Amino acid sequence: PLYHGLPLARLGIEFAGTETALLDEVACAMHAGENLVARKLEQSGLPPKESHTRAGSIFAYACGHAWRLLITNDLCCSARLESDVALIGRLLKALPASSSNAPSSLPPHLEAKAMIKAIEIAEKRLDIVDARSIIQFVGKSQDSYFDNRRRILTAAAVRFWQRGYKGAGVSGILSQCGIPKGSFHYYFESKKGLALDVFGAYERFYRSLLSDVFAAESWQEAVAIFCGVLKIFAEKRIVFVPPLVGLGMELVGTEPDLARKLSGILSGAEKSFRRAFDNFFPGTNHSDRLAASAVALWKGHLTRLAIYRDDGVLKQLQADLFALGECSQMSC
Repeated sequence: PLYHGLPLARLGIEFAGTETALLDEVACAMHAGENLVARKLEQSGLPPKESHTRAGSIFAYACGHAWRLLITNDLCCSARLESDVALIGRLLKALPASSSNAPSSLPPHLEAKAMIKAIEIAEKRLDIVDARSIIQFVGKSQDSYFDNRRRILTAAAVRFWQRGYKGAGVSGILSQCGIPKGSFHYYFESKKGLALDVFGAYERFYRSLLSDVFAAESWQEAVAIFCGVLKIFAEKRIVFVPPLVGLGMELVGTEPDLARKLSGILSGAEKSFRRAFDNFFPGTNHSDRLAASAVALWKGHLTRLAIYRDDGVLKQLQADLFALGECSQMSC
């Protein structure tokens, strides 16, 4: 079933910032699942190293598409997952020594150029209030109302990640940012209104980030910049994609307004990727499917990163996104 593994992924995201011992247990269970898939791939004739790499890609696709199905209720997600897993097989046949011959990185001078751009993009988006959130504000306002509202939004972003929507109480959010508990409704109409504003900040952030990333000269350069930004954020332990994954699993079925907002964020990200495929690969007739696959990989691999705490996951994300570029030219 497409939902298989989602509860485990959600627990991993929940434990990532708070329960190291429990996170280790989730990581062991995830590794066991990936190892099982890897053994099946080895039995089909793949070398062990390649089998483990492809098993990670399959798990990323599965997590990403399952989350997309949960949020969007798009019944095509299951077919797209099947297509993406089949794509892995076709790419391996087209590139038999894929782990060594398939493009998974840029030449050193272009990789360095991409990293410089990634640093520039990342630095201008770091929140000056709390480096664990991605809510961006420039400078310090002279308006105490604006500053207090910003502090509440920032604290809420972190609390929603750590405790979920239901578990993040308003009193705890206000206590964390030093705002008097009785003044909440001066800044926000309700807790749901606060959450919608937090999600709106995420939405603007993603739109701006992807716009900068896809201003690159090629798909490969854009992917390298994108993964470089994610690496910088991971090193600084900044809240990024996993909280939206975890919150999506919590809110679907209980908070339809918030779930619709998350669906809108996802749709916006896919539109940005679709425009990028159309721009970098003129004439491709399946940019919609490629964009859905790219977002699934993004969500899936960052979930794996949150659980495994291994930067090597981002290298695999880069290689998988490069492979999607290859696919656009192979009429996959």
